[in-house]
This record gives sequence, C-alpha cells and structure tokens, in this order.
Amino acid sequence: HGSYYAPKSFLAPGRRRILWGWIPETRPQAEYAAAGWAGAMSLPRHLGIDAAGHLTMQFAPEVESLREGRIRTVLENKTVRHSLDHLRQEVMLRATPMTSSAAVRLLVDGNSVWSLKLDFAAKQAQCGDRSFTLPAFDPAEPTLRLFLDASVIEAIVGGRHAITSRCYQVKPGATTLEVTAEGKGGTEFTRWPLRPISPNCMTT
Repeated sequence: HGSYYAPKSFLAPGRRRILWGWIPETRPQAEYAAAGWAGAMSLPRHLGIDAAGHLTMQFAPEVESLREGRIRTVLENKTVRHSLDHLRQEVMLRATPMTSSAAVRLLVDGNSVWSLKLDFAAKQAQCGDRSFTLPAFDPAEPTLRLFLDASVIEAIVGGRHAITSRCYQVKPGATTLEVTAEGKGGTEFTRWPLRPISPNCMTT
C-alpha cells in the first residue's frame, strides 16, 4: 500500500528472497526540483511463506545494525509521547489478544501530520485515506514494525501488510512520536533511534 513502486527481488545468501522497491515523491514537482533530488530506495524486505501458505514480509534483519539505544514501554490504556531530535527511528509494537486498538501518530507543533490506527476489534487498519483488513496475527511476529527516515515512513503490519508513506511536514526538534494502546494485557512498545547509513544522507 502507498508510495511503493517497481519492486524487484533477488535471492540472498541462504536462499532468502529479498525485495526492494522505489519510493516516489508525492509532493509537487516544483518542490522536489527545488530540493535537487527525488525518490528513494526502500529498506530491504524479506519475503517468506507461512504454514498456511500466505505470503509474509518483514524488514530484513540487516537493518537492525542501525539501532543505537533501546527505549521500551508497556502500554495499557495509555498514551506515550517522545520528542524526536532527529528523524531516524524504528518503532515496534507487540499487541496481546486483549489489545482492542493501537495507534501511532506523528505530531508537528502539536498537530497530527501522519497516523496509523489498528482496530483489532473491527479487524481494520487506517492510514490517512487508505484502509485495509488486518491479517490474522502470528504471535511470533511483531504486530507492527515502522521505520521513519526523514519524510519516508515504512510500516509492516502483522508480517503481512506493508504501507509506505511520504510525510514532508516532519522536522527535527518539532516532531513528536505518539503511541497509544487500548485494552488489557500490556502492549509492548519499543523504540530505537537509528544511526545514519552514510554521513551525507538526505534530510528531507
């Protein structure tokens, strides 16, 4: 779902099927012409087949080498907010069967500029104007993994659905990550700041 185009895959060592895609611009051409660049490669994704024969997808484990510290919270009918000094973040949620809903939002100067809501009772996910049916969850897989890298947001839900977004309003020091979980059982929320992949990476 979302801003993801022309995917290609290859077999990595160990016969792992790795998928790459192109993340196009969704801002006006005049804006990216002024910025001097357009588009980005996605993070690599590992494809598989589960016991029921369904296609599965997760971020390739190599991306975990970018993690820097770990911040972990257990949420139960609770909202937490983290001010982001830089826009390189990994977010992971592990819901329980008693979790009724969870949501991740990005706020800029207190205003929501991007959100993803998982309604487990209705089995629906909503991201902006896009919605899709939630898959049956494998307890061994994270409920949600999300990577923020400047204007790019890549999220995989339940190891089955991926949605890629562009959000140009975010800016370091003025952006807040908000995570909410409703229901019992304690949803595990983990966040990792990420180091840049190169010293001269793009920042918009």
